[in-house]
Amino acid sequence: MTGRLMSRPGWDGLMARVKPNDTIVVVWLDRFSRNFDEGVRIQADLTGRNIGIVAIKEGIDTTDDRAADKYFRRMMMSNGAYQADSTSERIKVGQECAKAEGRPPGRSPALTPDQVNERKRMFAEDLSVSRVVRIMKVSWSTANKVIFEESSAQAGMQ
Repeated sequence: MTGRLMSRPGWDGLMARVKPNDTIVVVWLDRFSRNFDEGVRIQADLTGRNIGIVAIKEGIDTTDDRAADKYFRRMMMSNGAYQADSTSERIKVGQECAKAEGRPPGRSPALTPDQVNERKRMFAEDLSVSRVVRIMKVSWSTANKVIFEESSAQAGMQ
């Protein structure tokens, strides 16, 4: 789930189980929290409870509490917060542009309605997804998406 929300089932479960002398391992520190203030608070809380945080990709280990390490951790979390805010701004601008142009926001569908119908026909003929991918020159996930959308629609009708 998004790091922008601090109440997440997996995170809440981890916080309920973590105890002194444990170490929480994350891939990137900026994924630890996309909210800078909350991230600093959580780091201070965990450090105060003698719980370490290791960020694998950056080689950060909060059990080393030197000033330079604290600064670097805060810079990485600040970078994550900036990225989240920047992404949010770009999405809003894109939505406003789409609205001004009279089109729905978001990506255009990967397949045209004719291609979707063709994919369904191929599926009905039991052609493999690999073959459809080659014929239609689309990705595996795009070819499969039609199958899942069709299955979901049929399940909803029952």
